Amino acid sequence: MKKGVLTVIVILIFTVIIVMVSSFTPYEDGDSEGQITIFVVDETGTRVYEDTFTFYEEDTLFGILDAYYTVHYEEMAFDLWDGASLRFNRVSSKVILGINEVNTDFSTQFLKISIRRPIYEDGHLVDYDEKPAQTGIDGIPLYDGATYTFTVERVRKGGES
Repeated sequence: MKKGVLTVIVILIFTVIIVMVSSFTPYEDGDSEGQITIFVVDETGTRVYEDTFTFYEEDTLFGILDAYYTVHYEEMAFDLWDGASLRFNRVSSKVILGINEVNTDFSTQFLKISIRRPIYEDGHLVDYDEKPAQTGIDGIPLYDGATYTFTVERVRKGGES
């Protein structure tokens, strides 16, 4: 009897953990409107583009890029683990290979996306949160006052620093 109850408790705990992990998103909800700045940095570290755009609720980061720049991208498909259903699901996402003349080949170089987001307390700017994107471009929300930087990075092979 005790062994059966313990087994049920362990299964329930693992189920709760799996549901929590599978529903995790690395971002808070985006803002419904505002302004963003986009930087594009080439392989030499030169900021080639610095533009500010107004966005509204229906806009996306990719949509803004595509409206104002020539965006080179590929639709990539990959398997994403779905902890709730305990299986992999096939998903696709856009991978940005280049913006205007700043291009990568995605085997030796890629465009790293960084987000610098202002942090406010009681309506006053207190700090900035800056980190690399944790999802593909389709999953990155828009935040009022944020800067999105697309930087050409070299792919590092094992052991390189």
